[in-house]
This record gives sequence, C-alpha cells and structure tokens, in this order.
Amino acid sequence: MKKIIVLMVCMLMTVFTTMQAQNSKSPFIGDWELKAGGPLDGTTLGLSIKDDGGKLKGMLVAPSLGSSQIELSNIQVVSAKELKYSFGIQGIDVEASMVLKDNNSLTGTLAGQYPFEGKRNNNIMAQLSHGQSATNAVPERSDKIGAGMTPTMSEYWSPKPKVVTPGNQATASAPSDAIVLFDGTEKSMTDNWVTVNMRTQEVAPAKWIIKDGAMTVNKDMRNGGGNIQTKESFGSFQLHIEWCVPEMSAEFTSQIRGNSGVYLQNMYEVQILDSYNNDTYVNGMAGSIYKQSAPLANAMRKPGEWNVFDIIYNAPEFNADGTYKVRPYVTVIQNGVVLQNHTEILGTTEYIGFPQVKVHGDGPILLQNHGDPSPSISFRNIWIRKM
Repeated sequence: MKKIIVLMVCMLMTVFTTMQAQNSKSPFIGDWELKAGGPLDGTTLGLSIKDDGGKLKGMLVAPSLGSSQIELSNIQVVSAKELKYSFGIQGIDVEASMVLKDNNSLTGTLAGQYPFEGKRNNNIMAQLSHGQSATNAVPERSDKIGAGMTPTMSEYWSPKPKVVTPGNQATASAPSDAIVLFDGTEKSMTDNWVTVNMRTQEVAPAKWIIKDGAMTVNKDMRNGGGNIQTKESFGSFQLHIEWCVPEMSAEFTSQIRGNSGVYLQNMYEVQILDSYNNDTYVNGMAGSIYKQSAPLANAMRKPGEWNVFDIIYNAPEFNADGTYKVRPYVTVIQNGVVLQNHTEILGTTEYIGFPQVKVHGDGPILLQNHGDPSPSISFRNIWIRKM
C-alpha cells in the first residue's frame, strides 16, 4: 500500500514539475507589440508575459485606451499555441485570446470581436510607457471620462436594424411592417374584428357600421352591437388609431358624451371621450389610463374633427406567484401631444374599485361600445406594429 501511495505522489510531482516547466518555457513569454484592427484599427498596445514562479503573469500597456499599465487576470494556457486572459479597463472587464502563428508573431481578438496582430518587440513596453509609441497613441488624460479614446472605440456596426418603409405622411398610412386592422372597408372589419358577448363569451362577426371609410360603433345590442376586438392577440406594440366624436347637443355631458376606449390586451383601457369643453373627472378624460392616470394635457379637437392616438405599449411579465415581474407601461400621443409618457399601469381597468393584478399573456385590442345614449363615435385608419 505504501508503495502505491509513494508512486502516486511521485506521479503528481512529475505532473506538477512538467506544468511548471511548460509555463517557464512558454512561447508566449516576452514582450509583444499588438496592432488592433476593425473598429480599433491603428491602436497599438504593449503586452508583457513573464514567468512568476511557474505561473504566467502579464501586463498590458494601452495609452491610446486611456490606461498606462493594466495587470492581466485569469491567464489560461489553452494549448501550446493558445492563451486566454482578461483585464479591466475603464470599469469594463475585457476577455482576450491569442494564438501563436510562429515563435515571433501571433494573432488574437479582444472582447471576441476586435482583432489584433502581434509581433515580438523587446522595447514596446518602454516606448508606450514613456509616450514614444506607435500609431494613434494619445497621451493619457485622467481629467475626463473616456480621455485618450478614439471615436471608433465606442462604435458598433451590427446587428443592423431591419429596414421599415414609412407610410405616407399626409395620410398617416401604415409602415411596411404594420398589420392593417382597418382600412375603411367592410372586408378589413370582418377579417380582423369580432364581437364577443361579455356574458356568454360567444364570438360573432363584427357588425359595426361602415360608411365613408370609417367604422362607427353599433350600439344596437339586438342587431350585432357591442364591443369589438381583434382576432389576433398581441404583446408589446405600437398602435395607430384615428377616432371622431360627432357633433351633438349640450344635453350630453361628462362621461355620457362620446365615450369609448381602447383596451390594451383586453385588460387596460386608454380612455376615449369628448374632452373638448366637457368637464369630467381628470382620470376619465380622453387619453387617461382610465381611473388610474390623468393625461398630461388636453389635446382634444372639436366634435366633428378627427383625433389621432399613437400608443406605444410595453406588455408586462409575471412572477410564478402571480405578481408583476415587469409592470405594463404605455405612452399615449394625441394629435402630436404627449398625454402619457411611459406611464406605469397599476393593473386592470376597474369601473368600481381599484386596479387588480391578473396574470395574462398576449391579448387582443378591444374597442368599447360604452352603451351611453350619446351619438356613436367612429374609427378609421387602424394599424399596429409588433415590438
């Protein structure tokens, strides 16, 4: 048994001695002049690798990146020709790797994307440390954040954003990647919208009134009236919708005057109302998050004129226990005026009581038939972009 233990100890000592010998004889040991390419093209750095009791120790000199001497960490000998290490610069941890091409030259990458070439240069550390360096080296300045950097160091070129062709500015037509939910035709209503019975949840074709390119609320519950909602469900989105409150007599006031709403994911209502010279509670005005957040301004046009809502909605995420992990947020712009600026939605829209948190996924856009006796409002030019 003792012989076996002695043999194992000898084997371990042999392995350890071999590792020390490999490190001490590592072909990476020495001083290297590194020339960066890509966005850092022309930047020169100095790299010194030394043997420190059988372990590799390194130092980087990078005056053009705003730092004079940077100690390397996590040096890993991947193979006889490959070395990995990391270093911190301006509060950022950067990983690097390099591979020997031959005994006097190497190639590598910084942060996995910035290439560099290297060659042995026993004078490079002294040159860079004393400001006698190479191309594009900038004297270090410690008085400003980012001093010593070049413009290309903070640029990235990918991934490229997709190309979206804007709609016609004069008509506010849909961008090329939008889903057109209503274009003024009967077909677009029946293709994209349905009526859902609030009591039975029975689904039926939408039967609002189509005239002159607009869709007017049908309040006749015995003849296909009621709320309508999109057939498709959505998460986060950008929604464009135009609406018009008709001219009407002064007998209709407050919430009984051009009342409707846009429900986001069938949960959260952005209020539609005639707010032109019509007094009501402020968190029930046009552009409010109903019964939650009053609008920042009253941008209402006169009855008979068309209003425009542009709504940017960020859908919520939920924890396993049913609480919000990320709350829903909404921005509402009416006629070019911001009414809600990335407003936090507290929960569901409740007529009586306070908002509730209900777990849900993607949901439809719902347009409300309020059911009040005032003349019906109309909608046109509705499109949505998924985000």
